[in-house]
Amino acid sequence: MNGNARYLDKRASHFRDREMDSDNKEGKEPEWLVSLRNRLEEVTHPQHGPEGKTKLLATLAEMGNLLAQHRAEMPNELVHYLERRSYEKAARYCAGEIRVHRGKCDSKS
Repeated sequence: MNGNARYLDKRASHFRDREMDSDNKEGKEPEWLVSLRNRLEEVTHPQHGPEGKTKLLATLAEMGNLLAQHRAEMPNELVHYLERRSYEKAARYCAGEIRVHRGKCDSKS
């Protein structure tokens, strides 16, 4: 397994490991994560027309509630994307497609 594959595997298991530490010992993804992924799918691929706008607004409110209720369980990067309404990035992060790069300060001598 190359480094990138190991990283993606580690990311996918991140949520399962966190949930195993709590009440769920089966290693399943947390319910909030499944719900969040569904909501992110709705936001990043919205329906068109008047019903689509109403549904989009409701979905955004539901995502705000998920963030408020489960912030402590979420990785900092995911909270960052959700707070800044970077829903495409949040969806890619949950899917393990985004590798978080930490910035390094350039020291000028």
